[in-house]
Amino acid sequence: MVRSLKPQLDPLRVIRAAEYVRMSTDHQKYSILNQSALIHVFAETNGMEIVATYADPGKSGLTLRSRPGLSQLLTDIVAAKIDFEVVLVYDVSRWGRFQDADESAHYEFICRRAGIRVIYCAEQFGSDDHPLASVLKALKRAMAGEFSRELSVKVAAGKARIASLGYRVGGIAGYGLRRQVLEDGHARGMLLRKGQLKYLQTDRVTLVPGPAEEIAIVGRIYRDYIYLRKGELQIARALNAEGHSFFGKAWSRHLVRTILTNEKYIGVNVLGRTIQRLATPNVNNPPENWTRFEGAFVPLVGRDLFEAAARVRLFNVKNYTEAELLQALAVALKREGKLSVEIIEADPDLPSASTFGHRFGGVTGAYERLGFVVAPRYRFYDIERTLTKMKREILNSLIGLLRMRGTECSLAPHSVVNLKGQLGFEVRICRHQDPRAYAHTGWKIAYRWNHRSSHVLTVRMALGNEVIKDFLLMPRSEIAELPRFLEATCDEQVARFRCRDLPAVALEIAGIKQVT
Repeated sequence: MVRSLKPQLDPLRVIRAAEYVRMSTDHQKYSILNQSALIHVFAETNGMEIVATYADPGKSGLTLRSRPGLSQLLTDIVAAKIDFEVVLVYDVSRWGRFQDADESAHYEFICRRAGIRVIYCAEQFGSDDHPLASVLKALKRAMAGEFSRELSVKVAAGKARIASLGYRVGGIAGYGLRRQVLEDGHARGMLLRKGQLKYLQTDRVTLVPGPAEEIAIVGRIYRDYIYLRKGELQIARALNAEGHSFFGKAWSRHLVRTILTNEKYIGVNVLGRTIQRLATPNVNNPPENWTRFEGAFVPLVGRDLFEAAARVRLFNVKNYTEAELLQALAVALKREGKLSVEIIEADPDLPSASTFGHRFGGVTGAYERLGFVVAPRYRFYDIERTLTKMKREILNSLIGLLRMRGTECSLAPHSVVNLKGQLGFEVRICRHQDPRAYAHTGWKIAYRWNHRSSHVLTVRMALGNEVIKDFLLMPRSEIAELPRFLEATCDEQVARFRCRDLPAVALEIAGIKQVT
């Protein structure tokens, strides 16, 4: 039932409002139509007229990037492209189930700063004028995020249990294999094509051998690798030359290696090699935490072949000395006349580019040892020293501005400005990338993140990296949702986070602290 707590609005005129609705799953209570109907009742009761609708059907509330409706709402508000003064939302969970409650508060603050109030129709506090609104709202935000966290734990436990029984959980079948439904966990049913899901919750999925041609190629890969001592790249090239494809794609060294190392080809079901929960980055899971079931599927290769391939791979691993690495690289330089990561990866006689990177502090370090002059785009060391000095100055200035506003703060390791409580702002300098390196101008923003901070202050440099273009103040989770390379032509993706200068940044941070 929609509560009728009325916000302090002018009764002599109709208030123009926008509604925001979101549904992550097909649930009767939170269906789009039900939310909208209840919001319309609230609007009519409180003298409002809904003039715009922003919707995210079938969208998770964990992040902003996956929700074009809310993103568009915030973009329109920041750009002042609106003709309403209130945003109506069914409840706090529909605004989002962000794992960082400060992120939810930040997006609401963006609206309030622009003079737009956010009202949660089904909540006790309704509007911000209620004395306990801030406390209740913070509690509701935390509860909304906790619901997703608890659900994630339950889902993960359920998947692990199903995998421990030998059934397939998620993921593509792989080359030479197909997914098949087991009705009630026993009777074999239909084969699932790419993108298809089982219909009933009581059904299970297993892996079965695929087309005979694919099975033959899997066996050939093992034989060529073990008996003919062909390398992964050599095998991939031979398959491509003969017109064989990997589901329409060209074979690569990585794809061949996957077939040689994945235990599903010997019938072992493995779950949990990596973990990615609640829209966080993918992380490797230690083998002792994997869920394994021997004999879950019909094997395509024998265990003796699989173990022989592992022994060959171990034998092929060589600990190169620096002199050997440089000598092999010099041969490639003499033959090609130049060096690049692509040349290194394509040469079967050279180790991977990452090997050179680990031994010489980057492939450019190996190039310089050979006297090879790298392209100008690699010459950023002088700029990097200048930007490091600039970061120190920005940190000191920001702390000074915050303290002038009466905000307690301190400088923590990794360029993080900590505020009293749970807020931490990491300062990050982003060089404007040379178009010759990426074919477009722009910034590498999402290259890493710091778990010690709740927000990231990205300082974007203008072309030439001598002056600052602007500042982006973003919740930490949004960093992971951005593309790895943000093109200058796609600047609208971060428009809602932009601040023109450091005083504006300090004002924004103070506002976030006040909301939280």
